[in-house]
Amino acid sequence: RPLLLVGLLTTDLDRSILTFRTGPKPYFVLEGGQLELRGAPMEEGSAAWSARFEPRIRSYLWALLRQSWQRLEAGGDPLEAEAGREEKMAINRAILVRLVAEAREAGCEPRFVIFPANLGQGGPGWREAFLVEELGRLGVAFLDVRALLEEEAERAGRPVGSFFLDDGHLNADANRVVAARLARLLEALPGEAPPP
Repeated sequence: RPLLLVGLLTTDLDRSILTFRTGPKPYFVLEGGQLELRGAPMEEGSAAWSARFEPRIRSYLWALLRQSWQRLEAGGDPLEAEAGREEKMAINRAILVRLVAEAREAGCEPRFVIFPANLGQGGPGWREAFLVEELGRLGVAFLDVRALLEEEAERAGRPVGSFFLDDGHLNADANRVVAARLARLLEALPGEAPPP
């Protein structure tokens, strides 16, 4: 049976609700509990889009104060702020359900790789916990890169940060570790636990 491999950066959960990211982009909304695609087809560039939509920010000082407060509430980690979390979870839950259902209807079994956005800044945040829970509920095998690299760092007696380049991307050592585990994940048949 063919496999569909899906890589997810945890902050993709945030990007899924954005209507603009360096330019206008397609996005989903929930209408009556169903996913509805908006912003597609894209018929205008950034300049035309910006001219048509006024900024929502009325006061940049107020926005800064609000973001600073949200960061404090999240223990200093802006990725853990509560703002928009329920919307992000609802939209992404619906996206995952649809993606898995459509893959299986097409005769493919999905496998996911979860890449953390903030490894080394504390434990897993709500995004990773959400993805692990939802993929487990859907019966989808996945590779949690955070857990894997933390396990490998402990085994090798080295800091987990040594698996990353200065720009936050995985280095060659980390890529080897992830590739080896991913190969085993891809060998697992649907309905079976992946080999250890």
